[in-house]
Amino acid sequence: MAEWIAALMSVFIIDPVQAEFRSRAESFAGSAAVVEQASLCIRQATPALLEKAVAEPLWAVRTSLSMTIGWTDPLTLAGETDPACRDAIQRLSADGEQDNA
Repeated sequence: MAEWIAALMSVFIIDPVQAEFRSRAESFAGSAAVVEQASLCIRQATPALLEKAVAEPLWAVRTSLSMTIGWTDPLTLAGETDPACRDAIQRLSADGEQDNA
């Protein structure tokens, strides 16, 4: 059962986080070191997000829906799993927001 939930959450949580990261990394005008640090953080966040999704199915459903309708930024979600990653993810996110303005 846990494998099934993990696979489903991978599609609804992990894939959007990774897709958003790739999109922002491609358009990021800052340092390559920021992109590399954010990339490492995304890779490290993946198991923690899957663990949380399996342990807390309601959180997983809420989070999936929230990302789908745009209330939760996928990269912010990844940054919340590791406070040390917040800075790189926020810089990557801030650059993406400036490009969209």
